[in-house]
Amino acid sequence: MAENKDASTAENCNPSASFRMTVAGIKKKFPRVENVSTSTLSEWMNSCGVDEEQKAGASARDVGKIGKLVLFDVRPLEEYNVSHLPSAIRLDPDVQDMEHVKSVIQEQVEKDGISRSTSGEDNQPVTAVMYCSVGYRSSAMAGRVYKALCDQHNNTSADNSLTDLKVYNLEGSIFQWANENKPLVDSNDQPTQYVHPYSRLWGLLIDKNRWKWTDSKQ
Repeated sequence: MAENKDASTAENCNPSASFRMTVAGIKKKFPRVENVSTSTLSEWMNSCGVDEEQKAGASARDVGKIGKLVLFDVRPLEEYNVSHLPSAIRLDPDVQDMEHVKSVIQEQVEKDGISRSTSGEDNQPVTAVMYCSVGYRSSAMAGRVYKALCDQHNNTSADNSLTDLKVYNLEGSIFQWANENKPLVDSNDQPTQYVHPYSRLWGLLIDKNRWKWTDSKQ
């Protein structure tokens, strides 16, 4: 699969150096994709109100800047079921239909009772953050969404309700998030410390005590 690219770095370097090299390689592969750090995403999740207590402590400036935050887990179901970021929506990494992706984002916005103009005028900002294991699959997806948005912008007759959408890749993705002991939940929405390691090679980028395979790979 795609994340086998640059895999030799995980085998021959210490985990921190390997991680830096891997992330740098992904950024070079997808130069148009904007990245957001795990610390910034954590702040955004708080400011956008994962729960009412967090939202109450956020500044109006932060909430206005981010608008509606939508998290996408760009991994297969077996990886997502082991753990994912709270509130993340799974998106199959092989999806090519960007209209489907945009419709999922639109559904999430409408869940909050936010109406949006098809002209794009006066709409609240929408921020989508995508992640996978280390960032290759999510960067590829973010790149496809970015291209679709550019094509939409150039089409004057298109539905412009998501022209204010900002798309980011989570730098280091779920592996870095887990290495920093940030919150994860399992398929039952219960807190967990485990992460699907993707493969035995890529698993070297996270603490082996966090590894959890699906039953079929144990």
